[in-house]
Amino acid sequence: MNKFTNLQSIIQNRKEVFAEGFFDASSRSFAFKNYTSNPPVIADGWHIYVKVRIPLRFWSPKKQSDVARVMKFIELFAKTANMVADNFNIQLLEIQGKVLHFILEQPHARPEVIRRFANVLMNVLYPTLNKFDREINDGIAITADYGEAVLLTTNTASIISLGESACRPAKRLVHTRSRTLEYYYANQWHVDRIKILTPNELRQKPWSHIYNDLSSRGAILTETISKSDLDILFGENIHSRFYEEGFSPFQQAATIQGFFARADLDGFTAKVKSAFESSDSGESIGEVVKEFREITEEAENLITGFGEHKTISLNWAGDCANFIVLPLETEDFKFAQDYLPATIGARWHSKFKKSSTDCGWVVGVSGAPMDQQDIPGTITISTLEIDGLNFRIAAGWSVGESLRAQEVEGAIKRDTIINADDYRQLDENHSSHFKALKSTNYFRANSLDLNKLIQSETQKAVYSTISAPYIPRPYYFGD
Repeated sequence: MNKFTNLQSIIQNRKEVFAEGFFDASSRSFAFKNYTSNPPVIADGWHIYVKVRIPLRFWSPKKQSDVARVMKFIELFAKTANMVADNFNIQLLEIQGKVLHFILEQPHARPEVIRRFANVLMNVLYPTLNKFDREINDGIAITADYGEAVLLTTNTASIISLGESACRPAKRLVHTRSRTLEYYYANQWHVDRIKILTPNELRQKPWSHIYNDLSSRGAILTETISKSDLDILFGENIHSRFYEEGFSPFQQAATIQGFFARADLDGFTAKVKSAFESSDSGESIGEVVKEFREITEEAENLITGFGEHKTISLNWAGDCANFIVLPLETEDFKFAQDYLPATIGARWHSKFKKSSTDCGWVVGVSGAPMDQQDIPGTITISTLEIDGLNFRIAAGWSVGESLRAQEVEGAIKRDTIINADDYRQLDENHSSHFKALKSTNYFRANSLDLNKLIQSETQKAVYSTISAPYIPRPYYFGD
C-alpha cells in the first residue's frame, strides 16, 4: 500500500494533477473523467482524528510567554503524532487547531491496525507532552471511521474529505473522553479505554520495540522544540500590520485581534452520502463534487474580498470554511464589536442568496468574552511545517467558541449564530436582529441581509444627526 506520494506538490500547487495510482478509484473513476487538472480521488480507508485538550488560559493566553508555550506545545503534539503515524503508513491530511486529521488508505481494512496505532500513539504522546509541559496537556482523545470518501484540494491549499467516514468521527470527537479511542465499524460505535502503561507493562507488549524507538525520537524532538526560538508579534492593534502592502499573514507568528468565523454547509454531508449510495457508476458523485468545487471557489473568493476588511483564510474542515475577519486598519477592536459579528453573517448570506450554489449555510462568529478587557479578541496564528507541508494554525477563545456556535442545537440554514457575550457587545441596531436560542448561551439571526443592515444604519444615522454629526461606516460597502 502506497502513502500519498505526491502530497507536497499538491499542497504547493493547487492545480497540479494527483499522481496516477494515487488511490485506486476502481469503477468510480468515471466520476472524474472531465477533470483535466487537479482531479478529486476516491479513497477507501480509515479517517482518524486525534485531539489534545488545552486549558482555556493557554488556548487564549494573555501573556506573550504563554503564547510561545502553547504554540510550541501544538508543534510537539503534531510532530510527535505524525512520527508515530509514519510507522503505520498513516498520512497526516490536516491540522485544525487542537485536532489532527489522518488517513490510512487501506481497502477492506479491519480495526486492529487502528487499535494498535491508538495504543502506541497514546503511550508515546502522554509522557512526551507531560514532560514538555504538564500544565497544558489536558487529555487526548481519538476517533476513527472506515469507508469511502472523496478527497479534493481547494485554492487555499486545503485537502477536503467528503463522506460519512470523514465527517462522522470528526463530530464524535467532541464527546469522546480522554485516553479513549472510539471507532465506527460494522454499523456501530466501539469504545476502547486506553491505559498509559508502566515500563514493565510496555516491555510485555508485542509493539514494545516500536514504542522504544518512537519514545527516543520523541525525546530528541522535545529537546529541539524546547530550545527553538519562536518570534511572535504581540500587542494591541497588531491587526493594522496586515493592511500594509506586501505583508503576509503567515510570514511570522502573531497574536492579533480579530473575529473568528466558521461557515458550514448545512446538510451537504447527506447529499454526499446519497451520491455514494447511488448505483450510477459514479455520475452522482461527480455531480456533487462539481457542485462542491463551485461552492468552495465562490466561498474563497468572498473571503478574500470581504468588503473593506482584511481577512485571513485558514484550512477548511470538511465542508466548513474557516477564516478570521480583522477590524479596519485604524479601528479599535471594541468599536468593531458593535457591528462586525452581525455583518460577517450578513455579508456571507447575502452573497450566497444571489448565487446558484446556495445550499444553505450556518455561520458561527465569535469575537471576545465580556471579561477579556485588556487586549480583547486575541487569536494567535502560526504556520507549522511537517514533512515539507505547511499547515496554518489558529488558537484563541473565539476559535473554539465559533465552532460551538455553529454546531449549537436549533441552528438552521441561513442562520448566523453568536455567543451571548458577543451579542451583549453589539449595538442596538445590530443586536435587534438576533433572538435567543432556548436553553443555550447563543443567539441566532436568520437570513441576515446586508442591504437591510445598511438601510437601518442609515435611518439610525438620520435620527442621530439631531445631536451629533454622522460619518458613514465604510465596512458595509463593497462586494
